[in-house]
Amino acid sequence: MTLQIRGTNATYGTYRNGVGGPIWWNAQEDASMIERIEFVKGPAGFMLANAEPGGLVNTVTKQPGRESTREITFGVGSFNLMRTTIDLGGEVKKNSPLTYRLNTGIQKNNEFYHFGEFNRFFICPALKYEFNENTSVTIEHNYVKAQAQENTHSSVSINGDFWALPIDFAINDPNNEPFLGADVYSRIYLSHKLNDDWRFNGQAAYMTTNWDGTSLYLEGISTTKDTLHRSSSMSDWWGKLMNMQLFLDGKFNTGKSVEHKVMVGIDFGDGAEGSAYGGTWGEKKFPLLIHEPTYYLPKDSLRFRGETWRWMASNRWMALYIQDHIKVYNKVVITLAGRFTNLTTGQDWNSPPHDPEYELTDTKFTPRLGLTYLVNEDISIYALHDESFLSQRGAIFGGGRLPALTGSNNELGVKAMLFKKQLSLSASVYDIRKNNVGTTDQLHDGFYLKTGQIKSTGFDFDMMGKITPSLVINANYSYVDARITKDTDLSLIGLTNAGTVDHLANIWMKYTIQHGILQGLGVGVGMQHTGKRSGVSPGWNSGDGNRYLPDYTLYDASLSYTTDRFSVMFNIYNLTDERYASNGWYYPEFGEWMFDVGARMNFRIQTSIKL
Repeated sequence: MTLQIRGTNATYGTYRNGVGGPIWWNAQEDASMIERIEFVKGPAGFMLANAEPGGLVNTVTKQPGRESTREITFGVGSFNLMRTTIDLGGEVKKNSPLTYRLNTGIQKNNEFYHFGEFNRFFICPALKYEFNENTSVTIEHNYVKAQAQENTHSSVSINGDFWALPIDFAINDPNNEPFLGADVYSRIYLSHKLNDDWRFNGQAAYMTTNWDGTSLYLEGISTTKDTLHRSSSMSDWWGKLMNMQLFLDGKFNTGKSVEHKVMVGIDFGDGAEGSAYGGTWGEKKFPLLIHEPTYYLPKDSLRFRGETWRWMASNRWMALYIQDHIKVYNKVVITLAGRFTNLTTGQDWNSPPHDPEYELTDTKFTPRLGLTYLVNEDISIYALHDESFLSQRGAIFGGGRLPALTGSNNELGVKAMLFKKQLSLSASVYDIRKNNVGTTDQLHDGFYLKTGQIKSTGFDFDMMGKITPSLVINANYSYVDARITKDTDLSLIGLTNAGTVDHLANIWMKYTIQHGILQGLGVGVGMQHTGKRSGVSPGWNSGDGNRYLPDYTLYDASLSYTTDRFSVMFNIYNLTDERYASNGWYYPEFGEWMFDVGARMNFRIQTSIKL
């Protein structure tokens, strides 16, 4: 699975409570442990600039507080879904300096396709101790364990028809052992108020993830289009990261009309990821007849016993960052910021081609410059320039290595608050450039070419809040044009960046009755539109130029009833039972698409009781 923001790869730009980085990405969070998810557009922020320039995603978990929380939820739904969660929190005793939060739960369900199963258990305790009104420390631990019968669910087009196969057609075998995953996260956070204007914050975290198992993967289709070729693939993937951040923020004035809001911080990280893997690729060992599929293969035949390969990659970084928001006459805000990063990246392979073990170090200063004009207290107009960089692993044939990928973003936007600050609007246009993009060297296996540039331009619009006390809306639209603009292979220029969606739109509206006998009754409707997505990648399947997955539109609805202590919600997803490909690639050797299948129409009922 990959994550894209503004036409650039943000898969490794995932954080939890502000800690994370380019190693730790295969997280297994459950929705019930999450307070909110923040999408930071533009370069990954000057504070976290060793990433691609599109943006990052930060997950904020539920934290301890003095407000009492006692909530139990029960959920059932399509595909034998059963789910229970508990959320507890508040003061250990009245006026105690110690507060707590505990989220735990379990989920079990099948999938919309045959032989699909999924299980998850999580427990997330957190404690906060307030030494006094100025100083507190929070200790948090997340443990999530997941199990899936299949790591991915894929299908194949037949003679260009995406839906020639049934949507629930099974690729995997029920006798295959399930994939197992674990997410372990520990964090300590210190906050100290120095005075009314200055505060010191520090946090340290240690995170590990793993995801391992054996599965049958779709590898192709026969020339007669009646038999699917499958390979058995084993993977034992792991990742770990230690991250520490210390930062000081405050404000002061220079003169009567100039206010400064300053942040200074340091960021340290030390992480690694790797796996042992192997497979029967190209052996055509597990054929599957389309019209007469045979399942329940002998378990011993499904266990991979061949030669395994291993790889390991590491990242260590030290960074200093500083930012000053300068407000002049309460009308103009000038942002001056930058991050100085020293990043060491290592890689080790023991598989052919036998690349030597190596480490490489990049040092980079990435600036941020911003100008905001405050039209009034509700409307502002801004212009922004910031930069990012990311080390690239890979050797160039004949010597040397790929240089670091550098990125820049130029952005213009407007933000507004309407209806007495109940509704927020924002719109922006941007121009992002990625330089030194590496591509596969087709003449020398295992090596890369230092080639060109990818340019991403687009438009974002977001609306969130209340139109009336009863009507809530959340709407987003984005247009992205991300293309290769420079390359040593001139045939690649103009190719859409792999996986990029041109148009993406979402809207969700909910109306809740505020008074009368039906008070608390709510109705919600929503729509998600995903435009065409690029299914080709330079140097692999781009010989025939651009090819795109078909667009699709999904509709959802909900009916809910809420009182002070009880709520029930009925959700229906994919109301029209739309068939769609959530991801996929074109395979020229077969003349077909292989793609991940999106879920068919399904429902969920959830009740919540506050004790």
